[in-house]
Amino acid sequence: MNMDQLQTGNSDQSVPVKSQLDQEALFKQQLHQRLLEVIDLTLINTMGEDAAREQVHLLCQQLIEESTLPMNMLARKRVVKQIEDEVLGLGPLEPLLATRWFPDLSTTQVLLWVAGASSIGLILPNIILDRQEQKRVRALRNGFPDALDLFVVCVEAGLGLDATILIEHDWLSLYAERTT
Repeated sequence: MNMDQLQTGNSDQSVPVKSQLDQEALFKQQLHQRLLEVIDLTLINTMGEDAAREQVHLLCQQLIEESTLPMNMLARKRVVKQIEDEVLGLGPLEPLLATRWFPDLSTTQVLLWVAGASSIGLILPNIILDRQEQKRVRALRNGFPDALDLFVVCVEAGLGLDATILIEHDWLSLYAERTT
């Protein structure tokens, strides 16, 4: 058998493999399919998380020993860990939620903390912006009568519209700095 090809179970069929990642993905897919054929999911659901992980790990090890696929030990361990996470955990999110810094927290607790922090991150900026908007609108409403009086005085004094608008702009800039 050529090293660039990997057997798929039947001796007459072979699939070309382009890289180590393709080979690993194929190995994972085949192992996952065979695991689903032999595993009893109702029994796994009744076990605790640690016991279920151990059971899935042992089944994966048995299936790997039966396999004829050429994989190094590091790749096999990585594939087994990924399958454990997919069957029992949160799949590809599991490594992201690994509790290296807080080993006494479970994955569920970390997920709750992440959900809480993300919801605060989504809600808090809106609250801050709404308060700033209300403050700015209040300042403009409070300053509008004075701005209108200044506009009338400038027009009655004989200034043109351009000069009046420039004076209003300067006054509103000073008023905005003073109120915010």
